[in-house]
Amino acid sequence: MKAIGKMSDRELDALKDKLTKEIGQRVRAEREKKKLSQEELADMAGFYRTYVGHIETGTYSPSAFTLWRIAKALNIDPGKLLK
Repeated sequence: MKAIGKMSDRELDALKDKLTKEIGQRVRAEREKKKLSQEELADMAGFYRTYVGHIETGTYSPSAFTLWRIAKALNIDPGKLLK
């Protein structure tokens, strides 16, 4: 893998998109493990259901604070969403 500083904008965008989708998949998997709907998770974390849906599909790239709120609502370590 190239050093981050040597990557083109296109390569960096592709990496960001991949990471965003992977995080979304982890959020969905953890939510489903807890048998929560998107609406229930959103309510617990203080978001709209559509926002949680966008995170899960990789449409939106959540901030660290957003991931922390979601992890707290799921009662898991935030790092679990980033592994």
